[in-house]
Amino acid sequence: MKRILTYSLLFILFTIVGTVTHELGHYAAGVSLGLDCKIKYASCECKSKQDSKAMAFARSLLNQYGDKASIPDSKWNEYIELRQANPTPNRIWVTIGGPLQTIVTGSIGFILLLFRKVHKKTGLNKLGNLDLLLVYLSLFWLREPFNILR
Repeated sequence: MKRILTYSLLFILFTIVGTVTHELGHYAAGVSLGLDCKIKYASCECKSKQDSKAMAFARSLLNQYGDKASIPDSKWNEYIELRQANPTPNRIWVTIGGPLQTIVTGSIGFILLLFRKVHKKTGLNKLGNLDLLLVYLSLFWLREPFNILR
């Protein structure tokens, strides 16, 4: 019973670690593109400096005029020009950064498990702490198929 509780708690811990490191993959990709990124538990938001300026301008217009319909055309056109002058970074790398990090971590765990040949040397009852760590790292691969299914 103690072993089941330990394995369950470790799985929960590694789920949290896996989620945060997945978001760190998005974050690292965004920062490498020069974007301002903010990481939260289950999300990462990356904006260019120009995006932030345009959004701040739009917020100030809404605060000043109340709603979009009340904003004068000249001010709205100024906002549109600001948005269009903003070069859009290639965000595909930000999107790919998280899954890529998760896949690499899972692959490293799985390859090291194969290298150690745990399944040939011992049974499940005799896994060492390092072997358990590698099993949980290998389970990072589960995130990608489940993301496709949701």
